Amino acid sequence: MVLHDLLVWVHVLCMLGTFGGLLVIQFGLPREWRDSAAGARVGTGLIYTLLGVGFVVGLGLLGWQMHAAGTAALGGHYWGVIGLKFILLLVVGAMLGIATRKLRAGLVGAAVTLRGVAIGALALAALLGVTLPG
Repeated sequence: MVLHDLLVWVHVLCMLGTFGGLLVIQFGLPREWRDSAAGARVGTGLIYTLLGVGFVVGLGLLGWQMHAAGTAALGGHYWGVIGLKFILLLVVGAMLGIATRKLRAGLVGAAVTLRGVAIGALALAALLGVTLPG
């Protein structure tokens, strides 16, 4: 059980770091640095790492739950939430990549909007995760 709790904490801390990093990039950095392609590339590098580690650990926790309870015992709500979280995390990764491309093209407004969508999708994924048991 200690390993399970450690994995849960690693997952939660990675997702919190991703969310906090996005908030810092979107609202805490000077506009000149935030709206430059080089700044976005540097800022999103750590966010991609945290998102990837949190995603892989989340998949590991899913496997742990499947092994412990069996797939049928988890129920429809569990699988619905897991599927929606999976889609939302893919949206976050896609929005960050597209936002970086938009900054390279000089479309700052579109990049800011896409980062906002990524923040919203990550917040929704976190709130959905609270409804899961154990």
